[in-house]
Amino acid sequence: MSKYKSLWEKISRHGEDNLQLTFAEIEHILGLPIDHSFLNFKKELLDYGWQVGKISLKAKTVNFSRCNEGKTKLTLPEHYKADALFFFDGKPDALTLYEALFAQLKSEFPVLSVKVQKSQISFYNRHLFAMVSLPRRKSETGILVSFGLGRKLDSPRIAIATEPYPNRWTHHVPVTDAAQLDAELLGWLREAYDFANSKSR
Repeated sequence: MSKYKSLWEKISRHGEDNLQLTFAEIEHILGLPIDHSFLNFKKELLDYGWQVGKISLKAKTVNFSRCNEGKTKLTLPEHYKADALFFFDGKPDALTLYEALFAQLKSEFPVLSVKVQKSQISFYNRHLFAMVSLPRRKSETGILVSFGLGRKLDSPRIAIATEPYPNRWTHHVPVTDAAQLDAELLGWLREAYDFANSKSR
């Protein structure tokens, strides 16, 4: 685990696109003095959607900025569109729900990679944090949104919650209407995104 992890997480939660911290503020967050190793570790911040800018030794400050001027650093496979259309072949309503969800994820998360697989579409930052799949029963409509958290949610919207590893809960939420792609679901996905980012490499 990087000794700068607590700093990167603090920066990633900053609400604006630019941030300046003094050396003293950085040392307070880390609980240890900043040294030359910072220059070697600063590339880690890219995994959190941010980058290190100007470092002023005179003023003892470090500038940080969100990557791509606040836009999502999106990584898609070469044939993403065709693969996604094939995944939802014959299910236009499910495709519409998926595209609406994908638009929300792109606007919400600074780093996002997508992989279309046989049984699910997976979303990653540094690690897998959410998946979209189709209902197993052909009679069922919509999509199934799944995500991992460090706790078990208590909500009637959760169809299934399993604990494949200690303190790592996978939740499955059926979505059959665009209105269900709401602030509550996005909040869970945001928590899942942060939880995945917090895992050691």
